[in-house]
Amino acid sequence: MKNGNKSVLLPAASGWVSCHDGKSLPVSDPTKNRSPVFAWPLQWLLGMPLWLQTTDPAIYPGMASLQLEKRGVQDKICLLETLQVRPLLVEGERALVLALAASRQMGSIPLAASEYCTLFDLYEWPENSLVLLQEMGNWMVVFVREKQPVYFLKIPQISENLPLDLLCIKKSLQAERILSSLEEIVLWDTLPDKLIQSIREKLQAKVVLQSRPPIFANRKFPEMLHPQVVDYRKRQKQRRWQMVGIASLVILTLCYVGYLLSQIYFLQQEVTLEEKKLNKEAPEIQDIRQAFEKWKLLESSINPDDFPLEILFRSSASLPPEGVRLVDFDQKQGIIRLAGEASSSTLAFQYFEKIQADQNLKNIHWDMGQPDIMPNNSVQFAIRGVAADAGK
Repeated sequence: MKNGNKSVLLPAASGWVSCHDGKSLPVSDPTKNRSPVFAWPLQWLLGMPLWLQTTDPAIYPGMASLQLEKRGVQDKICLLETLQVRPLLVEGERALVLALAASRQMGSIPLAASEYCTLFDLYEWPENSLVLLQEMGNWMVVFVREKQPVYFLKIPQISENLPLDLLCIKKSLQAERILSSLEEIVLWDTLPDKLIQSIREKLQAKVVLQSRPPIFANRKFPEMLHPQVVDYRKRQKQRRWQMVGIASLVILTLCYVGYLLSQIYFLQQEVTLEEKKLNKEAPEIQDIRQAFEKWKLLESSINPDDFPLEILFRSSASLPPEGVRLVDFDQKQGIIRLAGEASSSTLAFQYFEKIQADQNLKNIHWDMGQPDIMPNNSVQFAIRGVAADAGK
């Protein structure tokens, strides 16, 4: 069997076989077989030759469906969604086609095959012949016009009436101009000699015993898809898209993680370079820090807002011409103490309010307690000021 590199699961005389590179292996459960090509058994198909009053292939399916409906072929008998219309020949203004559909009386099929065909597509049929073959324990009869099967029938049991039955089918097909001449009867499986002789006499044709022809699995053929296969392929496609989405998300995540790692790496390199620069410049920085500390010590002498004599000068500038005088001044760590005498409490408070309002002393918070009254009715007062940067 020359089936190229494709493995084909097809019905045999008593079961299923998987054919690959000329070798055939028996298969017990076809649903678990992983052959890429599945061949429908003929007995699982419903086939009917039809004359259509048109030669336009585009409207063959619609006209074939109408004729099948007129003949009582309904969805209860076959799966109309699997219907195939195969052109056989054109005669004048009409065309002969073979309408094929999957029967509802069928077994389980593998869902994961990549191609689904029939035995009509795999074999090269003998020209103008009647072919008898065994298929899964039953006999099949196939009438061939030129090299195209035009009619087939399952015979569950071979009997002595077979020759007469075949003759009736032949005459009916010829009356409908579906079958022309019948040149030979080809047996792909053996029948009893007596029955062969009877068939030869009834049908007036020679009988030839042949082995099954090679399989041509690599050529193109129309697919017949069961609804379960269509649904399975749809779910597989959805699953593949889901896997593509997950894979894309994983790839994007890995890319983002890689980007973050690269950013961390470059930041680490920058930090390392900066650390090397700092270590290189550390002695110079230390010299600057020491100079800063020295200048910090001189800040109170350089900054007029912190210089004690400047503060004493600015405080004295707020004294009135008479009635108030300062007797003590002290400044430590931003804390200023003014002690003085006044001829009255009123003058003391006026002096306090004046230094509070002095813009030259605005960075000092001033506070004064109740003045002490002396025996001669004069008062002694103490004013406390806290610089804004005291303690720094």
